[in-house]
This record gives sequence, structure tokens and C-alpha cells, in this order.
Amino acid sequence: MAKNNKGPDKTFWMVTFSDLLSLMLTFFVLLLSMSTMSDATLQRIASAFEEGLGVMGRSGPFGIWIQPQEVMVNPRMQATYREQMEVLHRNLSSRLEKLGTQAKLGTDPQEGVLALSLQAEALFPSGRTQLTERARQVLGEVGEVLRHVPGRLQVVGHSDNVPMAGSGRRADNWALSLARAVNVAGYLARDVHLDANRINVAGYGPSRPVADNATAEGRATNRRITIEIYARQGG
Repeated sequence: MAKNNKGPDKTFWMVTFSDLLSLMLTFFVLLLSMSTMSDATLQRIASAFEEGLGVMGRSGPFGIWIQPQEVMVNPRMQATYREQMEVLHRNLSSRLEKLGTQAKLGTDPQEGVLALSLQAEALFPSGRTQLTERARQVLGEVGEVLRHVPGRLQVVGHSDNVPMAGSGRRADNWALSLARAVNVAGYLARDVHLDANRINVAGYGPSRPVADNATAEGRATNRRITIEIYARQGG
């Protein structure tokens, strides 16, 4: 029986030829697109690739470094916001001064936040979560000011790093800080009649100290409630 031998495939060259045609087509399309670009655009592309490949030592995490653009903010908007924060700061300071409460106020113009910090001893009995009568007076004064300020509020509880005696939920500094924040937020919403939808609650326990826990004074400073006022957000 005759052996069927077709020999080598004489059409194999067409695969290489097709690849060559594809490359040439891509090359001419690239030339056409580059001919329509401005010199400035080509310069930016070249610079991005040069820096991205590490030629200038400024490559980014994905091999291309892009120069960040500076965001310009309307100076009048900055002035208006600063004025609003100053008025809010004065109103809160005036009310708290009348009560003789030790409180700290700080502003962060970039984040749009005014933070009111109240020491826990002014609001709660030691190791407890129930508000004192004094705390209700303080929060009432604070709430009267916040009632007229649009924006989101966040009530945050903090503690020192000393383990609490006993067992159960209140023996955990994290749970204690959160429970205190919840009670402050609840009082502002329920008794001071602030919109509950504006209020968020968090408890950070000992994780965000502002003073040295090695001293009694530092631990007292760390045991606090902060009310963060995001006045730039919608109410």
C-alpha cells in the first residue's frame, strides 16, 4: 500500500507574514496618532516614561511617576470657612467658660473639623458609663451651640491603658469608651434634640493617647470624650 506523505506545510510562512503586517499596521497607526499630538503632549509623555523607568530616580509603585497637580482653593471660600469656625469656637468657649468645665477646642481647617474634647471625669463617675448631672448641663450647653451648626458629628470615647479591675463588659477599656460615647450621643439626640442622623459613634479605648500614660495626669488627659464637628459636610 502506498504511503501517504504530504511533505512539509508550504503555507506556514503566512503566519509570520501576517504578524509582520500587523506590526506594520500598528506602527503606521502610531505614527499617525503622534502626528496629531502637540509638542507639549509629546513632552509630557516622554517625561512620564523617562521618570517611570527610573532614569531620574523617581519611579512610582507601578513604574510610572506622575507629577501631582496642586489643587487651588477659592480664597474666599477659605476665609468664609475660617470665619465660621472662629464663631463656633467662640460660642462654645463662652458657654463652657460659664460652667467652669475643663475642655479643649481645636480646629483643623484642612479637614473641616472642629474637635471638642471633654475629660471623662467631668462627665462620668470613675469606671462608669452613666452621665452625671454635671455632664447633662455641659452637654446641654454644647448641644445648644451645635443645634445651629450644619454638618456631621462624631462622638468618640477614649480611655487610658490601665486594665480595669473585675470582669465583664465594663472591665474592658474598649467597651467602656464605646459605651460612654453611646450615652453621650444618645443624650444629645434624645434630650438636647439634635438630629440623630447627624451623629456617629466610635470607641477607641487606649489606642489614641494624647498624653503619657506613665503619669496620673497623662492618664486623666487620655480619659476623654471628643465631639468632632464636620462643618463642611451637609447637615
